Amino acid sequence: MHKILIAFINYNCTDLILKAIESISESNVDYDFIVLDNASRREEVDKLVVKFPGSALYSSVNLGFTKGLNYVINHVNKEGLVYEFLYLMNPDAISSEGLIEGLLKVLKSRKRAMVVSPKILDQNGEVWFGGGRFDLKHLSFNKIKSDKLSESETYNGCSALFRWSVFQKVGLLDDDIFMYYDEAEFSHRIRSNDFEVLFDPRLSMVHYVSTTPSNFSYMKLYYMTRNVLYFTRKVLNQRGTKSRIAILRMKVIYTLSLTRKRKFEDLKYFWKGVRDFKKGRMGKIPS
Repeated sequence: MHKILIAFINYNCTDLILKAIESISESNVDYDFIVLDNASRREEVDKLVVKFPGSALYSSVNLGFTKGLNYVINHVNKEGLVYEFLYLMNPDAISSEGLIEGLLKVLKSRKRAMVVSPKILDQNGEVWFGGGRFDLKHLSFNKIKSDKLSESETYNGCSALFRWSVFQKVGLLDDDIFMYYDEAEFSHRIRSNDFEVLFDPRLSMVHYVSTTPSNFSYMKLYYMTRNVLYFTRKVLNQRGTKSRIAILRMKVIYTLSLTRKRKFEDLKYFWKGVRDFKKGRMGKIPS
């Protein structure tokens, strides 16, 4: 058996985590789980104390997704706990039968593979994540059109199985990102170190997208804007011509589109993301 740590990052969604854990309870793998609470409301913390004694960690501030996961990894290493794999799962996701076993089988069969994600469906059965190839023109990821195990340019943190050794060989996630595009940045480093990031469409799970607390549109737009620019610059080797053209195109298209739709509050947060990227302001946006 291969010991797996299953990690959840919680922010006011303990009830969802209970459902997620229930969905993996029948998995035929040897696992422990940890829930990191990211400064949730007091009643959420109280639920964790009751439901997960000994399996919950608490932060007095919202560390975000990337720093939160790094916190879990550092805690495990500091405590001298040993795992071969880390399975990362969103609180608002439901595992399918045999999912973790299937992901484990993939990593065991591909020695250079460091992480694998399944196909992820939304609650309506539509493909929410289907692997990814980075589209420089639109600064976004296109789904992989294949029904076979494929190399991907990104995994998805909603459901991803890592070899634990990736954190020694490649490093931890980038704390500066806070959330959104952390998967793309880490995948880029994995692949740059000659390891594989895989997508397996033969395996699937459901993600209840609308229940995610971080779906507040202005904050999401800010982080997506700032971090995709950060990722683009990093992937395209600092200040290349392609990077400048792609970023300029994005500024023009978004500005015209949001102005035409009279979404001026969205436009404000979009340009705040652009300005903070230019000034090197990363991490969590001040409240």
